[in-house]
Amino acid sequence: MKNKAIKFLGITALVAGFSIIISLIHAGGYYQPILKNDLINSLTEKLQKYNDQFPQERVYVQFDKSFYKPGETVWFSAYTRNATNFTPTSTSDILHVELVNPKGSVEKELKIIMKSGKALGDFSIGEEAPGGLYKIKAYTNWQKNDTTAAFFTKEFQVQNIVLPNLKMKLDFE
Repeated sequence: MKNKAIKFLGITALVAGFSIIISLIHAGGYYQPILKNDLINSLTEKLQKYNDQFPQERVYVQFDKSFYKPGETVWFSAYTRNATNFTPTSTSDILHVELVNPKGSVEKELKIIMKSGKALGDFSIGEEAPGGLYKIKAYTNWQKNDTTAAFFTKEFQVQNIVLPNLKMKLDFE
């Protein structure tokens, strides 16, 4: 019984010691808050005005699968968000979505109307489509105005699956 009590006190002291060390690290000056002065305040105001006048949009497209066979349909949901606070944006109403084939040329293009920053769409891949890495590219007209805009691009595999033909013979004794 005495050994269990000593062991319990040792573990309790160890945990208390670690918690004291961690609290000292957080409070000990490793993080220095930025002092607010006139320069910082004016720069913050100017940055806020710039973001209000020229809001940046970000597009994200979510697919139903990551691997497709020729003849299947690629279903997707697209989301357009404000780049500063990631809330749904209403700056653009139309989303441009392009399907780029493995050779790099645009195979199909859609213009989808967005409502509350969300759009749904689909591309059908032809039965005779060559296999390879296809790419979806999505952007808004507002993003085309910015030379450094980050258009959404994502690759996905299209490949015809041929299952092996196996012949097995089982002998039971």
